[in-house]
Amino acid sequence: MSLADTAGALVTFLGLAEGATTATITSTSQLFRPVSGGTVRAVAVPLNRGRTTVTAQTTLHDSEQRLVAQTTQIQAVRLPLRRQELSGNEMAASEGSTGGLPLVVP
Repeated sequence: MSLADTAGALVTFLGLAEGATTATITSTSQLFRPVSGGTVRAVAVPLNRGRTTVTAQTTLHDSEQRLVAQTTQIQAVRLPLRRQELSGNEMAASEGSTGGLPLVVP
């Protein structure tokens, strides 16, 4: 499930403030069918963006567009020291957002 973990971490990272980092806290995967050939497509979306964690969900489809697996993970958000010292209002005003756009990894 390294593809799903990588896609979830990447979609989380793309929405972080400059200088912030992320690490997987938990990851739960459901495997629905085997893939013995062809390609696997991963689509990761952020389900929730909190102050200290992000919940991301990644779905994996085979070359026939069948759902083969789904992973939900919680990513820890570690802000740079300067950002940790800001108050909540100052932090919200200074953060950028990538919105809830999905990340697609062919």
